Amino acid sequence: MRDKQANSDMKRFGDEVGKLGVPVSARSYDEIDPDDATIPRDGNRTAFTITIGMRGELNHAKAKKSARVWQRMAERYHKGIFYLQIAGYDDDPRELWEIKETRKYIGQWARFAGLDRIDIAVATPLDPDWIAVLAKCGAFRDSDPDLPIRGGP
Repeated sequence: MRDKQANSDMKRFGDEVGKLGVPVSARSYDEIDPDDATIPRDGNRTAFTITIGMRGELNHAKAKKSARVWQRMAERYHKGIFYLQIAGYDDDPRELWEIKETRKYIGQWARFAGLDRIDIAVATPLDPDWIAVLAKCGAFRDSDPDLPIRGGP
C-alpha cells in the first residue's frame, strides 16, 4: 500500500508546479499514457517527471513495470528531458543512494530499464543529475558508485 508520505510528496509536487503557472499533469508510472496526443510527437522542448516508485511499494514488480514505462516514453519522446522521482522521501534528509531500500530499488529499476552501463544512460534523454543518482546507487556495472560524479551528486 502506498505510504502516506508518498501521497503527500505527490500532492506537494503538483502544488509547487501549479504555483509556477505550469499545467500540472503529474502521473505515476502506472498512470502514464505513452501515446498522449497532447505531447509534441518527439517530446521536443518537453520536460517529463516520472515517478518510478513510491515509499511502501518499492518492489521487484513495481521496478519492472515502471522501467517498461520509462523505456516506452524515452523511445517515443527522445527529444525531451526526463526527470525521475521516488515519492515518499522528501522529508528524509538523506540522499536516495544513502537509503538502503531506495538504493536497491533504483538499481533494480535501472537493470530493468536497460540502464546498467553509463554509456547507455548518457545516450538517453535522462537528466544528467539522475544519471549521477544511478551511478551513486551502483546501477552501472562499468562505474564505481563511490567515485565523485562531475557535475552531479
